[in-house]
Amino acid sequence: MAKPNPKELFDLGVKSNKAKDYIKAKKYFEKSCELNYAKGCFGLGILYTNKDFGEKNYKKALALLTKGCELNYAVGCGFLGNLYINNGPMVKKDLRKATQYYSKACELNFGVSCSLLGFLYQNGNGVKKDLKKAFALYAKACGLKEGGGCLRLGEMQRSGEGVVKNRKQAMKNFKKGCELKNELACVGYIVTEAEIMKERCELGDEVACDTLEQLLDLK
Repeated sequence: MAKPNPKELFDLGVKSNKAKDYIKAKKYFEKSCELNYAKGCFGLGILYTNKDFGEKNYKKALALLTKGCELNYAVGCGFLGNLYINNGPMVKKDLRKATQYYSKACELNFGVSCSLLGFLYQNGNGVKKDLKKAFALYAKACGLKEGGGCLRLGEMQRSGEGVVKNRKQAMKNFKKGCELKNELACVGYIVTEAEIMKERCELGDEVACDTLEQLLDLK
């Protein structure tokens, strides 16, 4: 019988972890990680943060999570970015490191991290404020089907922040974000359409007035 491959070992670790058999989970995750399977390292790192695991150890957890990112596990890099955004039991707040990890996760096409990195650049948190870069990152996040990225993209286009104001394009991105289950994007779509209809209504467009009334009922 062939030995389990790294992915199979990881899957066995996940199964054991769900069953709260942490000793077995540790064994499987360790073997998977030793074979340089990034998810195995990440799984073991998370296990070391579990209060129900008898060997809770934040130092080991951080080393393993870092290894997972170094092995190009995008979710792991994004997770590290989230850790460094705030002070916590594992690390001290370090926006420079958060930016580095979000950047790598985004390069590995993890949409959530692209969106979070865009937010840092939009607001100048830990990096020099750069609206063009923020816009590009939100566009990438939206392209990766991350609803929050579509929302932020639409907001910038609606207000003209750092880009040419374009409410039609904003509505397209709000709609996409809404379809991706981002509720604020749904609201953004309705509000933007209401703005446009209000302007048309004030110019005597009766159809726009009727549409506006319907939209206000939705709000």
